Amino acid sequence: MLAFENSFKNAIYKMMDIISEQIPNNVAYPIKAYITGGCAVHFYTNNRVSDDVDLILSHRVKIPGDLSVVWLDENENINQVSYDHTYNPTLGLLHEDFEDRAELIKTIDDKFEIYTLSPVDLIITKISRYASNDEEDINNIIKCCNIDKNLLSELANDAINVSVAINKKDALLKLSWIIEKIDKK
Repeated sequence: MLAFENSFKNAIYKMMDIISEQIPNNVAYPIKAYITGGCAVHFYTNNRVSDDVDLILSHRVKIPGDLSVVWLDENENINQVSYDHTYNPTLGLLHEDFEDRAELIKTIDDKFEIYTLSPVDLIITKISRYASNDEEDINNIIKCCNIDKNLLSELANDAINVSVAINKKDALLKLSWIIEKIDKK
């Protein structure tokens, strides 16, 4: 399934519209979707795009296998963003109460609520991998958002302590680097 839009944010919204079409109209409560990764970073910093959408869904939804949206950037270059069927939030670092801090960005037909992870939770998700694009995302989030370093430290330590999928010593070192960056802001 392919659609076309004129900006990255609109492409993400279009993808969410297509997903909402898969949800029956008579659901008793809205299905919640949490956008993570580069797409969520874009909503806060407006300077990062991604070629895939990482999404956490509160309930099962049948997502078309070939879900992609084509969009034009400001230079009229054609780009494509696809739904990442392989994304699994349990393989990285994520605080268990991320939903409490997520920010609602759109509701579709009272049956589908779309959120982005909070800036603090986005930083936490990037600690375990900490690739160059993760470090750049963290730096941009720190520049664009008011990050409470004490909250970040508390939540990241909680997530690190319960995680079984990461090197805890390595994650704590990366967290200390991030806290230093916040201090230098």
